[in-house]
Amino acid sequence: MTSSSVWAQAIAARQAFQTLVNEAGVVVADEGHQIKNPATKRFAAVTSLKTKRRIALTGYPLQNNMDEYYTMIMWCMDDLLGDAAYFHDTFSKPIQEGEIAKEVYAYPAVLQSFPLLQILH
Repeated sequence: MTSSSVWAQAIAARQAFQTLVNEAGVVVADEGHQIKNPATKRFAAVTSLKTKRRIALTGYPLQNNMDEYYTMIMWCMDDLLGDAAYFHDTFSKPIQEGEIAKEVYAYPAVLQSFPLLQILH
């Protein structure tokens, strides 16, 4: 491989990355559980992708860690569940303590906001 072909590949890779960052219509994160920590460089990298549509796929059991679940949902729809402290106090903590969060009873109201969820429900 010549140095000019290496440079050409590097330029093509950079252009592809810029297109992904600035113009992607949808980003699908396979193994979405790997973006579970908002303090990581990985989370910062995927969050920098400018797209209105994000999908996190995971087959990974969340092992009852609702805060990790929150991070994946936040990446997909950052205003759906409130801020991290609210989610932790309202949902994670009660669930970890074996209680049911009062907001669970508001589930039908959430469904009304998302027609696809109504179909799936």
